[in-house]
Amino acid sequence: MSLHLRPVAVVAALAAVAALQALPAHATVYDVHITGTLSGAWDNAGIFGPARTLLNGKAFAIRYRVDDAVPGAYVFSNTPSERFTVGSAATNPVLGWLTVNGITRQVQPLQGSFYVANNHGATPRDVMGIDARSDDFDGGTYYDDWISFSVFDASRSLVDGLSLPAALTDSVPGALSFNGNFRFQNSRAGYLASGEFNTTGFSITAQVPPPVPEPTTALLLAGGLAGLAWRRRALAVVQA
Repeated sequence: MSLHLRPVAVVAALAAVAALQALPAHATVYDVHITGTLSGAWDNAGIFGPARTLLNGKAFAIRYRVDDAVPGAYVFSNTPSERFTVGSAATNPVLGWLTVNGITRQVQPLQGSFYVANNHGATPRDVMGIDARSDDFDGGTYYDDWISFSVFDASRSLVDGLSLPAALTDSVPGALSFNGNFRFQNSRAGYLASGEFNTTGFSITAQVPPPVPEPTTALLLAGGLAGLAWRRRALAVVQA
């Protein structure tokens, strides 16, 4: 009695290979955390507490989340001059949260950019910019809101090829320098909450998921599944 692998098993094995190969090789989600105090800051709109109050010296905490697998999320520039241009997407997966006075406001990724650049100009350094920008937040009637932050590294170790380090932590004073600012606007009255960041802590961590099997591994896996199906079929025939 001849033994053979059913066509359905072959089709299933090939489908498994196709499904595995269709998945992206990897995707990295970066979590960025920044802490410090505010300067030149006021809240006329009552976004972070009572309206018409100064926020100078208030502690702040920023959290960004960026997914580099989404097109437009990551722009790399290796420029020979101090002046450089980076792109941005109309819809950019940069989520941003700003906490002041225990109140957290989120900027949705309607606009914004995430980029790094090798700057070879008069002041050689690596630059990373994260910009969460939106025309709305928290379902409210606010518009033209942003949380913008830049990191500068004179040691040229921030950027490695086309990727960021998997983990990076820096305190002030340290190897990195920073600047940034925020603005939220209340469209009903035109009042603003805005200010600048004096950074005392910065960290970036890559949340990397388990790797997807490479094509060769996928073929071996599919072959193993097909072989298992063949052996089960053979055992069933012999026992019959």
